[in-house]
Amino acid sequence: MVLLSEHKRSFAVTVLLCVVPLMATARPIWVFFADKGPSERQDDLDAPVYEPYVQLVAELATVRHRFRWFNAVTVDATPDAADSIEAFEFVSRTSSVVGFKSSADDTSAPTAIEPMGGTKPAASMNYGASDAQNRTVGAVSLHDLGYNGQGVKIAVFDAGFSDLGHDAFQSLQILDTIDFPIGRDTLISNSHGSTVLSVIGGFDQGALIGPAYAAQYMLARTEIYTREEPAEEDNYIAALEWADSLGADIVCTALGYNTWDNPFLYPDRVYTVNDVDGVTARITIAADIAVEKGVTVITAMGNERASSGIKEWNGKMLLPADGFGVISVGASTELSGPPFHVAGFASIGPTADGRIKPDVSAPGASVVMIQPGTTTGYRGDIGTSFATPIVAGVAAQLLQAHPDWGPADIATALRFSGHQASLPDTLLGWGVIDGLLALDAHKGLLGQVIGENAVDRTATISVSGGGIDTTFYTNSTGWFRLIGVPVGEHTVTATMAGFDTESVAVTTGNRPTQIAIPLTELENRVASIMKPKGVHSVSASPNPANPGNRLAYRMPSADVVGVLSLFDLTGQVVRSWRLGAGRIGSVDWDGRDRDGRAVASGYYLVRLRTGQGSAVTSVSVSR
Repeated sequence: MVLLSEHKRSFAVTVLLCVVPLMATARPIWVFFADKGPSERQDDLDAPVYEPYVQLVAELATVRHRFRWFNAVTVDATPDAADSIEAFEFVSRTSSVVGFKSSADDTSAPTAIEPMGGTKPAASMNYGASDAQNRTVGAVSLHDLGYNGQGVKIAVFDAGFSDLGHDAFQSLQILDTIDFPIGRDTLISNSHGSTVLSVIGGFDQGALIGPAYAAQYMLARTEIYTREEPAEEDNYIAALEWADSLGADIVCTALGYNTWDNPFLYPDRVYTVNDVDGVTARITIAADIAVEKGVTVITAMGNERASSGIKEWNGKMLLPADGFGVISVGASTELSGPPFHVAGFASIGPTADGRIKPDVSAPGASVVMIQPGTTTGYRGDIGTSFATPIVAGVAAQLLQAHPDWGPADIATALRFSGHQASLPDTLLGWGVIDGLLALDAHKGLLGQVIGENAVDRTATISVSGGGIDTTFYTNSTGWFRLIGVPVGEHTVTATMAGFDTESVAVTTGNRPTQIAIPLTELENRVASIMKPKGVHSVSASPNPANPGNRLAYRMPSADVVGVLSLFDLTGQVVRSWRLGAGRIGSVDWDGRDRDGRAVASGYYLVRLRTGQGSAVTSVSVSR
């Protein structure tokens, strides 16, 4: 820790900066502090940045935002000022604020829709033209059971909000608003945010009803939408900390980011498609920290398959949809089904590190929303921007029904409910959600059998004990879903030709469960096939861990040693194990850190590293 009294050169630096030419251009940079002052725990994400440090930096540059989670500030600084700031002993490093081109735009002209009368499809409510988009995802069924998002706090980030006097918003509960680019409570008007808001929380009988019409809302403007300049990552991250501080249960962002229109001007301020790996983009790291702190973050995959922008990003998923704990949402062409097909505009996975994204999908074409510029009009439009609030609305219904569920539970429940949960892909993820099925996800199992190098991963699954005795097959990718599992302790056994049989213990009851069952190849099988060089893999089961789990790994060869490390989402090492020589093995983790303390609920990263390469996976802890 560096005490403030050690910074004796701050006055001299300030004087030198007075001679900087007026032509010097200030640019936004991150300033990361070495500690949080003399009295704070340095690993306390909720502890504020040390204000005396901030004030010294403020003598040289204009402070934009303070960040508890990163122990940092962003500032507008000239190049000379940036150099002087980095020279402070209490500053660990500086880096550019990355610029983005927003991909909130949707891809076709909207179609006007008139309010509808007629019969009331659910209880006493008439959904009008919005019936299909609600009924398909099970929102109507959850409404029938009394779940409408009441008591759930939802933060919506967008480019602004207009038309809040529309009939669909007359009963909307707005707790707070903030405009981060300008730094005030009054929001800039923009129709994109209001249309998204109407899909999740609007209520106008016979015209539009959102899944979470009784929830409470916090509205944040996080980007400059009307000018050809990048939206800044620090606005989005500041909004995440703001939402967390106000007790948000869900963050819904119908925005996605990649690069911006002229990345060659500032090559140090852009990301590439290789950075969509869940651990590189600061905006993604922040979203995962929010998840770790108990906020369910739901974001759009993007509409890049219809993009005429930068070729590298055409069709690729956007940030922060690559987050390990973030629920990323794709779009189907059909309003009802199955079958469902991925919309032609919707961005697809996988992530740069090979994970399946999107997580789930919802209807993304002809979605009914308010008509901006009117108080009574409605329209249909397309985009993952409008599939996302449908999923977020159902998530709010689930949280009302299961207030003890955390982000990992909601994510597992939504995946479990998908129409292709046993055969997920990188187009629609685990599929179009079904809220009613998700409601009882804690009475089921979602899992995958992992047999590396197996062309066909079809396995036999037996579930026994705790009032159940059943046997069935997985699909060819090893995924399976079992509905209607009794509450209790069970044994799940996986058998695959050419692999050892493996059993895992699973407890069902309060929370949804997703498991992975890694199988070890039989020695005669190993000897008869060609092994790729440099193979690294690591998996965790059960996942979520409660309180711990088994971390299985595979190294390139039997004579290689390695290190298995567990990190929290700020990059701090929670636990590590040195691995002796041996190609395949496992470590039993008890859910505690290296000091013997039980870790908090949330997401963690597991990394296997050897001298020949590495592999990363994620594990969630749910207590």
